Amino acid sequence: MAQFEFSNRVPSGFRYPLTIREAKEHARKHGHIGAIRYKGISPHDKVKESWKWLWLGEVTGRRVQGDWTFELDLFALRRKHLDPYLESAKRILVEDSTRWTQLLVSLPGSYRDGTNHLYVSVRVDGEKAVSSSTEYPKLSWPAA
Repeated sequence: MAQFEFSNRVPSGFRYPLTIREAKEHARKHGHIGAIRYKGISPHDKVKESWKWLWLGEVTGRRVQGDWTFELDLFALRRKHLDPYLESAKRILVEDSTRWTQLLVSLPGSYRDGTNHLYVSVRVDGEKAVSSSTEYPKLSWPAA
């Protein structure tokens, strides 16, 4: 079972994309995630017109000696920006993080150890939210 860190409360005008119950259910269904942390207000909140692009969280995958571990960090967003797209945002967060971790776990044994990040986000496109999640691989490659 995943470890949870709920220490970062946010003001009433903000909310996390997943409730504690939903995060526990996601961790239960998806055994690869070892830790879920509620990290506070999204760093993207200070960007002008931040409501057009919502940074929901970050998944960090670390491969050490061939074994993967994953951590999910969730960010709180302004209710007025998140609530109209909440169901789409939840679905995208769960689907993108699940798909990405399963992809990494299925890589061949020759894949190098290192750390990868998936920045889970949605782009507001008219009346709907569309996934704009981005992977940032940071692998340790041997010196040539």
